[in-house]
Amino acid sequence: LLLMTLLMIAGTAAARTLTVEALVSPAWVERASGAREPLVPGAVLNDGDRVLTGGGARALLRLGEGSAVKLGENAQLRVDRMADGGVAAERVVSGALDVLQGAFRFTTRLFGAHQARRDINVRIATVTAGIRGTDVWGKSSPDRDVVCLIEGRIYVQHQEQAFTMQDPLSFFIAGRDGSRQPVAPVPEAQLKEWAEE
Repeated sequence: LLLMTLLMIAGTAAARTLTVEALVSPAWVERASGAREPLVPGAVLNDGDRVLTGGGARALLRLGEGSAVKLGENAQLRVDRMADGGVAAERVVSGALDVLQGAFRFTTRLFGAHQARRDINVRIATVTAGIRGTDVWGKSSPDRDVVCLIEGRIYVQHQEQAFTMQDPLSFFIAGRDGSRQPVAPVPEAQLKEWAEE
């Protein structure tokens, strides 16, 4: 009976790896099945689901271990391979979030103390950022993809180039034409402008 209870709890945790915490409408979720419905607080997001925000909209998503993903207006985010495995000190939340369009921010400390290790990859069209515990902002637009490390450390992959970003308040831009700019400090005014998105 105890084993069955533990398995049920583990299954529930895995099923609720990513939920909608709050939002400013209009926003929708396109389920992996193709069904489209309004996004509502408390909704559970599953693999293959796509979140879409409209003009003026915002969405706050929460991972089961407390990390948060904020989406700006006119954004699209696809959920892929999310899993919440292990217990106590061995707990690992893993998966991939594909930012197809718009601005996002991933923050590990928004909801309190760390409760699990993270192995999350955020793909911003042509750039992938591996997040293990950090605060990162990014945006995908038709001409370029931007990743800004606010604090912590991320592992970045762009085409064949892979590198670590660990200097707080630094950013990387990859053009859709294959060009890239070197990692550089982000001006305070630029960070403020991005944060408002």
